[in-house]
Amino acid sequence: MFSRRLRRSLFGLIARVFGLAGASWLTTGDSLVHATYLSLLDLFAIDDPAMGEPMNRQIIQLLSWHVLRGRRRPGSSPRSGQVGTEHGIKGA
Repeated sequence: MFSRRLRRSLFGLIARVFGLAGASWLTTGDSLVHATYLSLLDLFAIDDPAMGEPMNRQIIQLLSWHVLRGRRRPGSSPRSGQVGTEHGIKGA
C-alpha cells in the first residue's frame, strides 16, 4: 500500500522513539508509557527546553533533537563553495 521508502522512514521514526523512550525509562525511573510520551513531546516540540529538570532528562532531550535531525545522505546538503558543482557550475 505504501512505498518502501515511506515504510522504512516510519519504521525508523518508531524505532527512534522507542529507543529514546527506553533510555529515558532507564535513566529517569518513569513508567515506560510516560517515558514514551516525553520522548514524543521532545521530538515534536523541541522548543520547550527541560530547564530545571534533572540532568539525565536534559541529556535525553538533547539526544532527541539529534535523533530528529537524523543522518543526512551525502550530497543532500551542499557545503558553501560547492553549490552546483555536479553540473560543472562553480558556486559562490
